[in-house]
Amino acid sequence: MAEGRDNENLRYFPVPMEMKEEQKLVGGIMTVRQLIYLLLGLILGALTIGLPKILPLVLRIFLGMIVIGTGVSFAFMKADGTTLDIFLLRMARYFTRQKRFILKGDE
Repeated sequence: MAEGRDNENLRYFPVPMEMKEEQKLVGGIMTVRQLIYLLLGLILGALTIGLPKILPLVLRIFLGMIVIGTGVSFAFMKADGTTLDIFLLRMARYFTRQKRFILKGDE
């Protein structure tokens, strides 16, 4: 056999990447989904704090912090090993889905 021809007979099989978690694309520390939730929380929180004088400033700041905290929670919190948004979606589907109850017992 010629020295440079060893690789011609080998088959190429692409190996998939480990996909248990999303890739951290934003600076290697955050996923795109996390960045979107974080930015949405910050923008909506800032808009809540910056509302016109409909509400008192203390109440606007309080509501704005709740909105920002919600965005941070959706970005970084995990529940039962999955992201918070997927967890809440599954929980909503569970409670809204029709259930069958089967009675098993003595005849």
